[in-house]
Amino acid sequence: MRARAALSTLPWNPSAVARLDQLLGPPKSPQAVFETLDRQYREQHKSANWFLSLSQPIAPHLDELLGPLPK
Repeated sequence: MRARAALSTLPWNPSAVARLDQLLGPPKSPQAVFETLDRQYREQHKSANWFLSLSQPIAPHLDELLGPLPK
C-alpha cells in the first residue's frame, strides 16, 4: 500500500527510476523471470505450450485505444 501511494505521487521523470529501484528493488534479469514462471507453471501442472483461443481478440486493450480493425 505504501509503495502504491509513493508511486502515485512521483513526477514522470528519470529520477523516478531511482525511487522505483528503492521501493521495489533492482529489476530481475529476464532469465530469472523466465525460470520463476517455468517453476510456477510446473507447480501448477500447466501445459508447457499455451495458445490463445482463436475466438478471442489477441489484444482487446488495443481495440479500445485504436478502434476495431477495418474489415
